[in-house]
Amino acid sequence: VRNLAEQAAAAASKVEARAENAAKEIPEVVEGTKVYRVWGGKSGPWGESWTTVNPNSVSDFRSVAGLPDANAGRFVSEGILQSTEGVTAHGASVIKAGQQGGLPELVIKNAEQKITLQRVSGVRPEF
Repeated sequence: VRNLAEQAAAAASKVEARAENAAKEIPEVVEGTKVYRVWGGKSGPWGESWTTVNPNSVSDFRSVAGLPDANAGRFVSEGILQSTEGVTAHGASVIKAGQQGGLPELVIKNAEQKITLQRVSGVRPEF
């Protein structure tokens, strides 16, 4: 039992450290910021979760972005943020065991009205 408690404490410490590091890496969100959204399956192109990090530059994007299983990760939308009104930034959450989370995440309500879409690409293999 003691060993399990120690393992749990060590795991909690690692999660806290990752969260602190992620918080330090959250960029200031300004109009004109390039944003990306990975989507597919039950996750549509204009959802609220976007990032400032090019998904192609991250080796384990699905894990650090905290993508749910419902997101097939088949497409990447790229755009320019035109309005920061109502936009919040934080590190991506861990939504299932084994994920890292922590990637900068922008929650953009009414994204279709706030982003000028530049490109949508198919991804193979999926994220």
